[in-house]
Amino acid sequence: AFSTETVPNYLKVGDTARGVRVRLDEWRKIFPNLVQQYEHSAQIDDETIFRDFAVHTFLEQEKGRTRLLPDTFGHLPYYSKEFFEGATTVDLEEAISDIYQSAREKNGKYQFYSPDRLPQIFTYERTESYPPRDNQQQVIDNFRNAVAAGRTNLLLYAVMRFGKSFTAMCCAKEMDAKIVVVVSAKADVKQEWKKTVESHVYFSGYKFLDSTSLNSNENI
Repeated sequence: AFSTETVPNYLKVGDTARGVRVRLDEWRKIFPNLVQQYEHSAQIDDETIFRDFAVHTFLEQEKGRTRLLPDTFGHLPYYSKEFFEGATTVDLEEAISDIYQSAREKNGKYQFYSPDRLPQIFTYERTESYPPRDNQQQVIDNFRNAVAAGRTNLLLYAVMRFGKSFTAMCCAKEMDAKIVVVVSAKADVKQEWKKTVESHVYFSGYKFLDSTSLNSNENI
């Protein structure tokens, strides 16, 4: 990470597969007055590394740091969206600590990579066995009764934190659904669906597939 008077109050956060000094010297051709602020290995273990994307995610989502916009400063010699306003080295320490914790807990919060920078496919361990809560069980019972009565157009409405993915999958099991298609305008719910499908013993036999895996495998 480095700062530069050309982009005041911003911290440039990136990664490199080459030497840090080599990469900084390349950046100095654009920002001669840059000052290195931080350096840390991106290696988790012998088989796992993280990329700067994980740090960027933490800065934006956990610290509320915003990226540099093309029109924030006039006449920049080069624009990079890897500049974060108000970001500090303390932020970076917290980010890396959170990334390492995520790797230990295997919670799927961040994407990890092999040493040759290929994305690792993360799968949750199927160990959860919690039962539905009372309000969730009521929905599941209502769904079962509606299907038994021949109803085909059903709507499940629930407030936030209800546990919609778990309850919906329980309903899918009730009707012996072989394929469940989830369409959402919110990209951040994908991870919750993945965790629900892969981690609970009740959903053994189901496999979570997203658009990326569907596009990359013609046999699915």
